[in-house]
Amino acid sequence: RRQLGERMARKNDWITQINQALEIADFEEGLRLLAPAVEEFPDDNEFAEIRIYIRQHRELAEQAEKLIREGRRCLDEGEIARGLEKLRAAYEIGSKVKRAKPELVEGLLRAARASQSDPPQARVYLQEILNLDSGNHAATGLLRFLDDQAEYQQVDEAISQARQLRTNNDLSGAISLLERACTEYPRNARLRQMLREMDASRNELRT
Repeated sequence: RRQLGERMARKNDWITQINQALEIADFEEGLRLLAPAVEEFPDDNEFAEIRIYIRQHRELAEQAEKLIREGRRCLDEGEIARGLEKLRAAYEIGSKVKRAKPELVEGLLRAARASQSDPPQARVYLQEILNLDSGNHAATGLLRFLDDQAEYQQVDEAISQARQLRTNNDLSGAISLLERACTEYPRNARLRQMLREMDASRNELRT
């Protein structure tokens, strides 16, 4: 019984070491550890199953690594859609490839930066990043930049239209337009300043 207990302890030790290697997707180390374990326990079904598992997942890892290389090459050549397709495929099959997720995130970030002239598309890429990594600072920072850019452009347009309405003697229309814009961007100093000026002009006309 004592010998059996010692034997089981050695087996459990082998399994622990092998599992630690597999947890970090180090399949070569897993196979290296498996060899002496199988030599010590040649008829053990559990070690036979582990060997099958390692071989299957090593093949998947090799496929994922190939897709990652191809995806990065496509991105470098400006083929964004094809590059992301490769990286997404690597992420889907490469659950045991730790770098598949960061490679996809980095690829999406590159795509978003390249698409800043098309903010809706850039936002799609950034949202995909946040679905993968909700705390990604680069993605949230670029989203804030796009939001600020959109606000600046829309405020510019609102102020320009308000000035045109005032020029056309439609002060009430100009004020209404600015009030709607302030509802959307309540903290925008340019809008508040312009609205104050328009209100002051209206009050002067009333007196």
